[in-house]
Amino acid sequence: MLALLAAPLGADAQPRGKIPRIGALAFGTPALEPMVESFRQGLRGLGYVEGSTVAVEVRYAEGRADRYSRLVGEMIGLQPNVIVVWGTELAQAVRRATSTIPVVLAVADRPVEMGLVASLARPGGNVTGLTSLNFELSAKRLELLKEVLPKLSRVAVLYGPDPRVPPTLEEMRAAGRRLGIKLQPLEVRGPEDFDHAFDEMVRARAGAVVVLPYPGLATHQPRLADLARKRRLPMIGGGPDRTSPWGS
Repeated sequence: MLALLAAPLGADAQPRGKIPRIGALAFGTPALEPMVESFRQGLRGLGYVEGSTVAVEVRYAEGRADRYSRLVGEMIGLQPNVIVVWGTELAQAVRRATSTIPVVLAVADRPVEMGLVASLARPGGNVTGLTSLNFELSAKRLELLKEVLPKLSRVAVLYGPDPRVPPTLEEMRAAGRRLGIKLQPLEVRGPEDFDHAFDEMVRARAGAVVVLPYPGLATHQPRLADLARKRRLPMIGGGPDRTSPWGS
């Protein structure tokens, strides 16, 4: 599946007038998705020349899930040799739309649970690529907090509406039992919920807070950090994976 990107293609290696076409779909905007430009730089580093030895068609959803269907349909209509996707839910839309065009996950999380691949070892189907393990590392973040704060016994978990949260909370609860830590899960639907969530943490006497990876939380990290600082709550969290629609 990745043979297209494995080695430079000279112009003479392609039939006259026909070059490989790569589709690139990203959840955010050009400003929020610098990895798309890094991908293009990587192609150039391998000797590809856009418009000469390869064509790259890039589309951005601009953080709006209501654009997925149109963008995916437009991309498939271009008949690319491969589609590279930044964003788990966007990748799901691609997977539902085609079972024949190879799909490469440039960034996605919990691809097995999200129905993108059969397993990490043997993806199967037409989807392969990379996972950030952002959600899977949440239990490890509890361990790090316990190392820094040995007396820690209660941790708030801040998260947005996301299907990857339930299995993540189960993993964190299992780790918490080993570490002697009780969890206080708190879902926030938007920035207007932040103050109330932190007030709840204080009332429950949480000793720290874990912020699960989610675009709507990651884009407000400065405010979350300020709220945690004002309440003297150590905070740890994963970086954004830009996989779900939530305004910045």
